[in-house]
Amino acid sequence: MEENAVTPSGKPYSPLDSVAVPGQSLTRPKGEYPWEQPPQFSDPDKAIAELMDKISKPDNMAKVFALLENGVTVVALVDAMVLTGFATGKYNPNVSELIKPDLREFIMILAEKAEIEYTEGSVKPRDAFQDTVDELKTKKAEIKERGNPREPADIVDEESIVEEPVEEKKGLMMNERPTGIMARGGM
Repeated sequence: MEENAVTPSGKPYSPLDSVAVPGQSLTRPKGEYPWEQPPQFSDPDKAIAELMDKISKPDNMAKVFALLENGVTVVALVDAMVLTGFATGKYNPNVSELIKPDLREFIMILAEKAEIEYTEGSVKPRDAFQDTVDELKTKKAEIKERGNPREPADIVDEESIVEEPVEEKKGLMMNERPTGIMARGGM
């Protein structure tokens, strides 16, 4: 029979009791975690070379192939490897993102040479991001338009910007005479 866990004060233990309070991380000395230290590799080429060397070892290659054969996608595998490298202080997040495409390609080439069937997985296309940015710009313009309605005179001014071609004057007698109310000179 299992005993219920209790805190030192005698209250029943709950996992929610051990959650850090906001700002608690600021009470510890800086540099306690590996990702708070300068990274081991700041050059993406050196970081990818180190990862490729590790993967190329027979034991590690067998583990990678076993994961691929069991349905883990290449994208998920690379994401996990890169996150582990960041968490252990090997490189910073920028280098992590730069090495992901090359590492995916390397693993796929190894799997093809070993004749292992794998699933590549999907990387979010940049088009979706660009579509979202364009949609936000459109919404912003609509909101701005509702907040700043244009006066009818502004609309007429914008429409009359198109210039019509002007005919050359050939002499004073060739011009047409104005015919409006203000054209009369005697008032």
